[in-house]
Amino acid sequence: MPLRVIDLGLASAVASQAAGYGIADALAPGGEPAVVLADPIEPFLSVGANHDIESGIDLSFCGQAGIRIIRRRLGGGAIYIDCDQLMFHVIIPLGRAPRPASRILPTLAASVIDTCRDLGIASELRSPGDVAVGGRKIGGTAGAEIGDSVVVGGTLLFDFDTAMMARCLALPSERHHANLARRLERTMTTIRRELDAPLSRALVKSRLVSNLARCLGAAPRNGDVSKAERAAIAVAAEQLEDLAQRD
Repeated sequence: MPLRVIDLGLASAVASQAAGYGIADALAPGGEPAVVLADPIEPFLSVGANHDIESGIDLSFCGQAGIRIIRRRLGGGAIYIDCDQLMFHVIIPLGRAPRPASRILPTLAASVIDTCRDLGIASELRSPGDVAVGGRKIGGTAGAEIGDSVVVGGTLLFDFDTAMMARCLALPSERHHANLARRLERTMTTIRRELDAPLSRALVKSRLVSNLARCLGAAPRNGDVSKAERAAIAVAAEQLEDLAQRD
C-alpha cells in the first residue's frame, strides 16, 4: 500500500489546516492514505473543534498581535503555532483505519516517538496521543472522522514560545499569564532544548515520513494534489476563514 506524501513547504495558517481537511473530504473510500506536511509562515492559534473561544481566548490581544485564530476540525484545546513547529496531517480511508479515530492515535504517535529517537531524543507515549520526553510534551496528535476518512493532525516542536502561548489565553492578570508561562516551561520541551543544536527540517521530515509509512505498513511516495482535491481544499479554506471571522 502506498502512502502519498504531500509537502506544502511554507504555508499560511489556513493552508496548513485546509489541505488535510480538503484531501479527506475528497478521498474515496478505497483511496490511498496520505500525509501532508506544512511549515507555518505566520503565527496563529489553533483551537479544538469544541473549544470555547469566547471565554478561553484573549481575542483582543490576538487581534492586536496579528495572531489569527483558526478552529480546527479535530479535538483538543488551544495551541500556539508558528514557524518553529512542523505540522502534519495523516489522512486514512475509513476502510483502512480502526474506528473510532482515537484508536489509531497511539500508532501514529509511535511514528513521532521513533522520529525523536532517530534524532537522539528518548521519548515515550503519553496517552492518548502526546509524545513526551521525561514527562514533558514535545509533540502531539489528535484525530477525527472527516468525510470517508480518519484524519490525524499533529505537531512536532522545534521550539516553542511559552510566553506567547500563555498571553493568547484569557486570564485575569499578567501575573496569571506569567505563572502559566512558567508552568508551560516545566511541562513542555523542544528539539532545540533537548539537542541544543539546529536540525535540518528536511531530515526531520524524512524520518517522520519513513516512520509513519512503517507504522502504517505503507510505502511512501511523493504525490500531487488532484483537481478534485484542490477544489475541496478551497472549500475547506473558506470554511476556516469563516470560522476565524465569526469567532
